[in-house]
Amino acid sequence: MTCRTNHPQTKETKSFGIRIPVFRFRRNYHNFAPEKSNCMINKELNCKWHFDPQAKGNEKGPNNPTALTFKGTKYHSLIRESIQNSLDAVEDKTRPVTVSFDYREFSGLEFPEFFTLKEHIQGCLDKYPNDENAKKLFIPMLDNFSGFLRSDQNIGYLRIVDSNTTGMHYDVTDPKSAFNAFISEGIVSKPNGAGGAFGFGKAVFWMLSPISTVFVSSKTDDEVNFEGQSKLCTHYIEDGHDLSPNGLYDTDGKGEVITDETKIPEYFRPIQKGTSVFVLGVKYISDETKNELIEAVLRNFWMAIYRNKLIVKIEDVTIDKEHLSNLMSAHFDLANNKEKEIYEYNPRFFFDIVKKAEDGIDGYRVINDSVEMNGKQCSVLLYLHKQQDAVGQFVFMRSPLMTVYSEKFSSCKGADGVFICESEDGNNHLREMEDCSHDSWSRPNYEARGNTPSIVATRSLNAIKELIRDAVRNELQQDAQETEQVAGLDKILTISTPKGADDESHKDDIVDPDNILTKKKNLEKKKKSTPTIRKPRQTKAKFDVQGRLLSNSGGKKKKRPLKPGPVKPGTLKNKSTEDENGKLGIYAVPVDVSYRTWSQTDENNTVWHIIRVFSDTEIDNALIQLYGVDEEGKSLGLNIEEAPGFEIRNGEEFVDNTDFEDSDDDSKANAKQVKNALGGVHINANIPLTIKVRFNSDIKYSLRINSDRIETSNESK
Repeated sequence: MTCRTNHPQTKETKSFGIRIPVFRFRRNYHNFAPEKSNCMINKELNCKWHFDPQAKGNEKGPNNPTALTFKGTKYHSLIRESIQNSLDAVEDKTRPVTVSFDYREFSGLEFPEFFTLKEHIQGCLDKYPNDENAKKLFIPMLDNFSGFLRSDQNIGYLRIVDSNTTGMHYDVTDPKSAFNAFISEGIVSKPNGAGGAFGFGKAVFWMLSPISTVFVSSKTDDEVNFEGQSKLCTHYIEDGHDLSPNGLYDTDGKGEVITDETKIPEYFRPIQKGTSVFVLGVKYISDETKNELIEAVLRNFWMAIYRNKLIVKIEDVTIDKEHLSNLMSAHFDLANNKEKEIYEYNPRFFFDIVKKAEDGIDGYRVINDSVEMNGKQCSVLLYLHKQQDAVGQFVFMRSPLMTVYSEKFSSCKGADGVFICESEDGNNHLREMEDCSHDSWSRPNYEARGNTPSIVATRSLNAIKELIRDAVRNELQQDAQETEQVAGLDKILTISTPKGADDESHKDDIVDPDNILTKKKNLEKKKKSTPTIRKPRQTKAKFDVQGRLLSNSGGKKKKRPLKPGPVKPGTLKNKSTEDENGKLGIYAVPVDVSYRTWSQTDENNTVWHIIRVFSDTEIDNALIQLYGVDEEGKSLGLNIEEAPGFEIRNGEEFVDNTDFEDSDDDSKANAKQVKNALGGVHINANIPLTIKVRFNSDIKYSLRINSDRIETSNESK
């Protein structure tokens, strides 16, 4: 037996026949093991590596095609796959599953036969000496076995242990038994509805291992199983005979699963019912890696944790329902970062939606409904949050309560939310639409699993989207009030909102859009413009691009007076400066106000439209004109039938759905007079004014408050 000492030792690295001596001080081994004497003892219990001879025609080169599936998101993928496997095998559904991740080490003195794996890795380089992929894959692996003496070698590993799970059954005669399936590529053993699909997700454990080696042990009610596996490429050592890529680490190197608990090395022996996975070659868990693991748990399993179905431990950090809110706050901002990818999106924003919806907070809603999938009605939950700047982003889950993916719907702007299908039938059906990374539902995935007809998947996904769109539409009908900043006036009030009806940043002021005429999808978006209310006064002015006074003929859809008179304020395209030699007219200076509109139905099913105006300065003798908006976003001339407390007046002569260029010879032939104006309106400073009107129609309109006729003191009412 060799005793460990703490003096400098020579280490050699070997690569392509080159040996480089390196001096370094040795450190203590197996940091997590109980304190023992410096003289290490063999703890392998006769475990050795076994590689079968390579079958002709089945050689595997130095590549790993499954790695492409998880490229760039290894810890994210590790968390998803490992925890999902545990949630699939829950034993007592009244208690949470616990999954822990921690770092450990063992030394070459304790596991000397394990370190002979170095020869097989060198054999891969010898088999493919000029292959660049081989160099990229296997030279870094050799760095993990760089000690000159066995006592100078040390291997770290990430240990993943679950509890309150059933463990994995092993049947030597059944390749689809759970334990066999785990150590075999492309074999699936999970029951219907279980999280995994395709059987390739477990490849992430080997991908994360710097030496492509994983140990697994599992304990059921009456079984204990263990096997180690290394996935390399076809290679040879010493005698030159090709060996298979997959090596097994077990008793006497027989290539058989160990089922005798006493023959399993102590470090890898399961203590309780459940499964443990050991990812070999991991250097250590840095603070950066630790945070990445924590954030991956929060992004993917926050709902399962919130429902108290899962507890995760990352080293000394416990992620459970009690600590969930604090951890979310520590790792993520509250605002939605609007990232679509599930490894980048902000889970705190959606977690907040679920909490507030369940607490009944205003603007948040929980909807219980059903969706037809594969001919069956499947119960679903939809959590909604209504907000003016919501981008229509939804997170999708099924019964394991793992985030599958997120998607943005342009038709759902104004709300964000979370969709969960928990019904058994729906869960089984959606599982068939997932790829091996479990991050999408799609028709191609459904086809790839041999399901026909594939149109069933399309119909199911469309039904889910339709449910979400309908729910958003219905919720926005109840409360879609939006406030717009506009410029105001003093003695006479006209309001202009020249922006398009489907302007993405400021939509029409609608709170109850039920029965509103639908806008055409191909309606061209109009140029964004600031709505204005003008404070007019009669004076003389000249055109000046820097001027504060505003004037025009009224812009399109407005007509010049056909008789001599002042020029009316228009769309603020022309600017002027006061000048005694200028043109006489009514000019406007903008001041700030705000307004919002909505509709409601009374007990007699009469539709009323509400307009609420706010100003920080007092405004007297205002004139307000109201228009509906048709399906093309054009203004409708509506007659006001009732406006309790306000004087209904004629608006400017109005031409429906016709654009006119400003000219002095416009005809009045197509014009009609509509009573869409309220006159003599007084607005107190800093006190909202509420106006209630009934039009000559029972339709709930999207309203546009537009600039209209300016009256002077000598004009008749």
